[in-house]
Amino acid sequence: MPRVKRVTPEDTALLAAIEGIEAQTFSDPWSLQSICGSVNSLRTRVYAALDDTGTLMGYLFLTQVMDVADVDNIAVAPAFRRQGVASLLLEWTRRCSWRCGHRTRQPLHCTGNSALHSAASGGITMKNHRRMHS
Repeated sequence: MPRVKRVTPEDTALLAAIEGIEAQTFSDPWSLQSICGSVNSLRTRVYAALDDTGTLMGYLFLTQVMDVADVDNIAVAPAFRRQGVASLLLEWTRRCSWRCGHRTRQPLHCTGNSALHSAASGGITMKNHRRMHS
C-alpha cells in the first residue's frame, strides 16, 4: 500500500529521485536547486508517494497562502502511472489542506500537468501546465 510522506531537506535520496522524475516527465524540468528551494520554503510543502519498499512513485508541491492551496507541481514516475498515484496525492493533499486551517475548502489549483485527468476528475481547477515529453 502506498504511503505519503512530507519531504524534508534531509531527504537527499528523495530529492534526487524527484529531479529524475522531473527530467523524465517534463520538457522543462525543475532543477535540483529549484526543488530544494521549494522544500526549504516556509509556504511550500513537498509530498512524496512511496511504495512498500520506499521507492518514489510520485510527488506533489503544495503552496499554501491564507485560505488557498496551490498545487505547483505534480508528477508520477513512468513505472507507476495509471495506478492512482496522482489521485492519491491529490486527495491526501486536499485533506491535509483542510486540517491545516484552510476551512473555506476552496478548490486546489493545479499547475502541474502529469495528473491533468486526475485533477479534472477530482474537481481541481487547472491554472496552467507545463509541456510533457511526448
